[in-house]
Amino acid sequence: MRWPHRLARPRTPDSHSGDRGSNPLGAAKEKRKTMENVRPIFKKLLYAAIILFLLGLTYTLSDLHVKVGQLEHKMMHLTGEHSLPASK
Repeated sequence: MRWPHRLARPRTPDSHSGDRGSNPLGAAKEKRKTMENVRPIFKKLLYAAIILFLLGLTYTLSDLHVKVGQLEHKMMHLTGEHSLPASK
């Protein structure tokens, strides 16, 4: 006996076809998360957090630049490799 590959129609009825329960039409759809859906206070907090992060990053990088410059200065004195010609 050969079984068909595909049935023309399901043999059992739908369990809840057309019955959405207490959900109104479209309520179960996933909403897109965009900046338009965010409350204004959270937008302001996000902007403030980004600004504080950038200020902290700028301070850290400038401090790192100063420390590298100090290290280069000390290394020049230790190795005797000065960029200016020695005076006689």
